[in-house]
Amino acid sequence: WIRRILVLEQDSVADPDLGWADGNWAQFDEALDTKPWNMVRLGYRPVGFENDPAIETCPESCVCENAGELLCWLPNPGCNLRASDAYLLHARGFETYAEMLRSGAVIDNGVLQGLGNQLVVTPQVNYQTKAATDFTSVGHQKDVAALFAERCHLGMSRSEAGEAGEALGDAGGDPSDDTAASLGQRKIAKKNEVSEAYPSMARAKELVTKDGERLTARSAIEAFGGLDAFLGRRRRLERPL
Repeated sequence: WIRRILVLEQDSVADPDLGWADGNWAQFDEALDTKPWNMVRLGYRPVGFENDPAIETCPESCVCENAGELLCWLPNPGCNLRASDAYLLHARGFETYAEMLRSGAVIDNGVLQGLGNQLVVTPQVNYQTKAATDFTSVGHQKDVAALFAERCHLGMSRSEAGEAGEALGDAGGDPSDDTAASLGQRKIAKKNEVSEAYPSMARAKELVTKDGERLTARSAIEAFGGLDAFLGRRRRLERPL
């Protein structure tokens, strides 16, 4: 009897820049073993953020409970994560999945949104390279994925992220040009302020497995390339066209 199905569509590509640490794999294994998941979303498109990157906070239906540094948990159906290019489906969800398909629902516009108990990988590991009506580049999809992680997994509002971005911008520049000690101290202070305000974004986590093994888990922000790169994705999306 088949218990799990992996779906990978022809236009789905894995992110070659994304790497998991041993601790991330341990958290993933634990979530698969302990959560009553119906689906694991490996690739998706948060179209709400595609259409309006300036959303202040995560839509209520998409608020994603932390399940690991690179994982969050959607217990209820309704979050509008489109794209069906990469996901795992458990036997627990087979009947509901099939019923919705038979009723005429579209796979990524009705069916996937109708299943609760979803594990969502953030950042996602797969991206869509083709779409019949609304193609968007992989780079743009990564930017939107950062917004979803920022507001729905990490729980940062747009305003909070903007303040962090401004602090990082003020703290930037070429250190060789910083000849005034006081200016250098202010830059360091601003970077420390951002680091302390968002500790989960700034560094990896150390965890201890049930067997007593000490492992390191990369944070979601590290997986996006670090805090500067992460906040830069938001700034790029919100830049006027």
